[in-house]
Amino acid sequence: MCKKHNQNTLSRSTIRKMKPLYLGANKRCYICGESLNLAESTRDHIYPKSLGYGIKHNVMLAHQNCNTLKADRIPTIAELTQVLEAYDRMNWIFNPTVHPNNIWRNQKMTAQYKSQDYVYE
Repeated sequence: MCKKHNQNTLSRSTIRKMKPLYLGANKRCYICGESLNLAESTRDHIYPKSLGYGIKHNVMLAHQNCNTLKADRIPTIAELTQVLEAYDRMNWIFNPTVHPNNIWRNQKMTAQYKSQDYVYE
């Protein structure tokens, strides 16, 4: 844990793996757009694991506070734009998929979201 920022830090091997994503995102948090220190960033599942989505092709770097505040909501259009631009710069494919073992969870959550009344302003 980084005592200065009270954040969990990534391991060296994770930093090595995530560096292309960090550079592809122009060293910025994809949620708030502010500059990001790779060693103090967290990996965020763009589409939440709680909805059944897997890790492959579904990860970006974010500040820990941004990641915590985002929680398990789906990304906004602005966030998806950041993701698509970063993945495009790296020639990666953004293709989050639902893990077969989690399809029931995804269907349950989708049904829950559909049953809520939304008000658009």
